[in-house]
Amino acid sequence: MARFYLLSLLVLCAVLAVSSISCTGNCITQSLPNPIRDEYPTDIVGTLNGTLVAWLVDLKYARSLVPAEYQLLLHAAKDKYPDLPDGKFPLFSDIVMNFDGGIGDYKMEPFHRIRANVPFVDRLNDNHTSFRFNLPIAISQSVIDASAGAGLPLSDAYASTFDPPCNGYGAGKGFQGNQIYSQWHSPSTHML
Repeated sequence: MARFYLLSLLVLCAVLAVSSISCTGNCITQSLPNPIRDEYPTDIVGTLNGTLVAWLVDLKYARSLVPAEYQLLLHAAKDKYPDLPDGKFPLFSDIVMNFDGGIGDYKMEPFHRIRANVPFVDRLNDNHTSFRFNLPIAISQSVIDASAGAGLPLSDAYASTFDPPCNGYGAGKGFQGNQIYSQWHSPSTHML
């Protein structure tokens, strides 16, 4: 979480430093406006809406996402999730929309990000201590542009488009009824 706040701070500074990046935009969203902007006019504040998704994937697929020098701690996964089916492994993803962020009169462009991670990774090679292995992040193009413009390129981030833009809780094109879903697309082959 601290890395995300640092990223938000860097992006805000980049947006303010790069005059070609618009600090305002036409954003239609179902998110509520920032409720504490007026209370903290000299602090970086914003509305952050997110969802954590947990799913089961084939163990071979999970293994393929983690560098070969790290093992998956199957016993730790089974301890935490006793009903974990054989041949399956958990994978987590957080999907976040940052909206109405900024400092004082300067506003950041809203952005989305998605990052998946593989839990129960033995990075110490002690067959005991669990870490998460974070996969590259998919993030809105405006963040990539702002960070590059400020000379702070993001090494593990890939520019992505989101549908609907600026509305993580809206229905994407092709969805009907009560389906609430955001689609994303990243041209990178390094993403899931």
